[in-house]
Amino acid sequence: MICISLIDLSFAECLKIRKEAAMIEVRMDKLTLQDREYKNLFETKIKTIATCRPYNRSEKECLTLLEKAIRYGADYIDIEIESSIEYKNYIIQIAKQHNVKIIISYHNYSDTPTNDLDNIISESIKEGADIVKIATKVNNPKQAAALLGLYSKYDNIVVIGMGSKGVITRVSSLLLGAPFTFASVDNKHKSAPGQLPYKTMNIIYGLIKNKTVVENE
Repeated sequence: MICISLIDLSFAECLKIRKEAAMIEVRMDKLTLQDREYKNLFETKIKTIATCRPYNRSEKECLTLLEKAIRYGADYIDIEIESSIEYKNYIIQIAKQHNVKIIISYHNYSDTPTNDLDNIISESIKEGADIVKIATKVNNPKQAAALLGLYSKYDNIVVIGMGSKGVITRVSSLLLGAPFTFASVDNKHKSAPGQLPYKTMNIIYGLIKNKTVVENE
């Protein structure tokens, strides 16, 4: 499933994208919407992720926004592994009370720490993650291979290699077992380096599917 990240959009633009999406990520740190508009976005039949990165807003602001998202009906809440224990425990407690799944995410915008990836995943699971998200900058092919190799060892992970050398990880993720992968609305609204527009992702997966069908006939 392709999850479209909504950033720097008006409410009307968000609604338009939602009509075309199977899943959306509502970047509450990158949107300026009214409470009733957030409520409307989360009150939908498609899957939704609520995300609020504390480097764009304060931890207190993020906590308030994510708690609202939980009560509005978000299916997933994304919180950073680096966040304070108090912050994580509070959000996880509220989420579990409302049957909202927890994504614990790790981001590294400069490198892929290949020797630490297993520990990051294990720690995230221990802290209560239903899904672990790894997003790191890929600087060479070996790092991309190390990220993709995680799918052979773990279930319920989403692994993303950022940057031009990590694009292969975005395309391969669904084929290797990720429950979803991320795409941008278009080239002007990327939430991470190397992110592809969802229309491009749909074309790629369509070509792969058609090639597989032809080969099996």
